[in-house]
Amino acid sequence: MKRDLTGKVLAITGASSGIGAATALEAARAGMVVSLGARRVEKLEEVKQQIEVAGGRAVAFQCDVTDPDSVQAFIDQTLEALGRLDAVYANAGYGLVRKVLDMTEDEHRAIFETNYFGTMHTVRAAMAALREAEGGLRHIIICSSCVSEIGLPEMGAYCATKAAQDGLAGALRGELMDEGFSVTTVHPVGTKTEFFTTAAEQSGYRPKRRLLPDGPNQTPEQVARAIVRALRRPRPEVWPLPWVRWSLGVVTAFPSIGVWAGRRHQPPRE
Repeated sequence: MKRDLTGKVLAITGASSGIGAATALEAARAGMVVSLGARRVEKLEEVKQQIEVAGGRAVAFQCDVTDPDSVQAFIDQTLEALGRLDAVYANAGYGLVRKVLDMTEDEHRAIFETNYFGTMHTVRAAMAALREAEGGLRHIIICSSCVSEIGLPEMGAYCATKAAQDGLAGALRGELMDEGFSVTTVHPVGTKTEFFTTAAEQSGYRPKRRLLPDGPNQTPEQVARAIVRALRRPRPEVWPLPWVRWSLGVVTAFPSIGVWAGRRHQPPRE
C-alpha cells in the first residue's frame, strides 16, 4: 500500500550536496520533515534554507559518519528537535580513482571507514528511534551504487565498499523483516554531482579532466524522485535507470563481459 509521508521524519547523512541534498528537497516536497547531517554546516544551511523557502521544514546538524559519537549526536539532536524518526538515509560517501595495488593501506581503510562503516554507524545509531516511533515507517535506505555488481578498473576499492553496503543491506533486510522494517539500497549510475570532482581531487587528477565516466548518466533529482517513490511504496532496491540493473545481471552471469566493459569505461585521463 502507498504510505502517507506527511509529517514523517527523515534523517539524511551526506545531505550537503548531490543526491543527499536533492533527496532532502524532494522528501520535503512530499510533506516529510528532514534532518540534514554532514560535515559542511554552511552547505547544510543552504539546503535547509531552500526547503524552508519552498514551505517545508528542516533542521541541520554537523555529522561526521566516520565517528560513531558524531552520528549518535546527529540522531539525538534530530529527536530533540523533531520528536521522532521514521526513516534514515545513509548517503555519505566518496570515491577514489586509483589502481587497487597503487593505493596505500591507509587509503583503503579510509574509504571503508566512510562508505561502509559510516553506513553501519548511521544504521546502528538510528535503530532505537526507528523502533520507538509510533506508527513510524521503520525504513532504512542505503546509498550503494550500480558498481556494487561489478569491479571497475581504477575504482576497485570504491566498488568494494558499494558491494559491502549491498551485502549489509541484504542481511539487515532478512534480520529486521519480522519487526516490520523496510531496507532499501539505492543504485545510481554516474550522477551529475560534485562526487566526481571530489574523486578527481582526492585522486590527484588535474581539474580539467572529464569528470563523468562514459556511459549512462543521470541527475541527482532523478535519483531523489526514485528514493521518495520507494519511501511511499517500499522496495528492496532502487535503480533509477532500470535497464542498467538487467545489463549488470548479464555481466554477473558472464564475468568476461564485465572485464571487457570495465576496460572500455576506465576513468578518462588528460
